[in-house]
Amino acid sequence: MSRYPELLERLHAGRDEFVSAVDGVTSAQSTARPAGGGWSILECAEHVVLVEALLFGGVGSATPLPEGLQRNIEARIIERGIDRSRKFEAPEGVRPGGRFPALPDALNAFLGARAATIAWVESCDQDLRRSSAPHPMFGPVTVYEMMLFIAMHPLRHALQVRGLRAVP
Repeated sequence: MSRYPELLERLHAGRDEFVSAVDGVTSAQSTARPAGGGWSILECAEHVVLVEALLFGGVGSATPLPEGLQRNIEARIIERGIDRSRKFEAPEGVRPGGRFPALPDALNAFLGARAATIAWVESCDQDLRRSSAPHPMFGPVTVYEMMLFIAMHPLRHALQVRGLRAVP
């Protein structure tokens, strides 16, 4: 039994919601860009894959929690994680660049990455709130907070995908 059932629940929910959002998207829909600019559904999926890999990779370089890093931003991550009214500029390394030829390829990559993340949390016996990892936008966060960022990120883009699908 994992020490982190709530975190696992959030990781599963983020995965399931993103999969649901892209379910049934045609090839033409996946590459269509919105009229006002922005990413296509395929580009959103690519970005989700890249962010999962980047953030989970940061966990591998975790260090003991520095003195004074007691921000406790878990509730804010959960609350604001899917707030699409706040836009963020994606860092260069996680911007879409045509790495996947089709949506199923990106989705399979996401599912593989998320499976690895879930397996890691399931087998984790350490206190994730007592170590720190570097978040590319927010600086040092606890590993638990990093896992929440990972869990919430696909939810944010599932909303974006649903919005793109709603446009004729």
